[in-house]
Amino acid sequence: DYTDTVTVGAKAAQLGEACQMGGVIRTPGGFAIPFFQYLRHLERAGVAAGIAQMLGDDAFRSDARVREQNLAQLRAAIERTPVDPRLLRALRTRLGEFPGSPRVILRSSTNAEDLPGFTGAGLYRSLIVGGNATDDEIANALRGVWASVWLQGAYEEREWYRIDHRQVGMAVLVQPLVDGAFAN
Repeated sequence: DYTDTVTVGAKAAQLGEACQMGGVIRTPGGFAIPFFQYLRHLERAGVAAGIAQMLGDDAFRSDARVREQNLAQLRAAIERTPVDPRLLRALRTRLGEFPGSPRVILRSSTNAEDLPGFTGAGLYRSLIVGGNATDDEIANALRGVWASVWLQGAYEEREWYRIDHRQVGMAVLVQPLVDGAFAN
């Protein structure tokens, strides 16, 4: 429900609310990978401690080119770090619970989007994997969603709205992909 925003972000929590409504509202369901896993991945990548330093650097704050380079390096570190094998096994198990072998979408669900006064629409990546995706394809999609916290456009938009970047967490909403969905 919506109180889960603090662990899985607004998008995933709001889907939980919609799933509980029943009636004429039909959803594909799904599950969320909580912020904890993103934060743990940052630690595994060795970048967690450096983020505050990067954000406080005068050159980073004043020069868009420096920001672009530093953010690209940060995303690359997130994207090249292996996903925790236990998480990947658990994710594979949960994906196997979806009926058939549907394509799956890994959707961003941060604590810096879908908020009163700040939608954050389009700032972060959501990535699709095939129904028979390999572990590498699933891991690449998961890392791609996590890394999208640090896309330059996302950073700049949060900066404009004075959102503390150090407090942003990325959960991932995992759902069967619905072609031609009426609402998203």
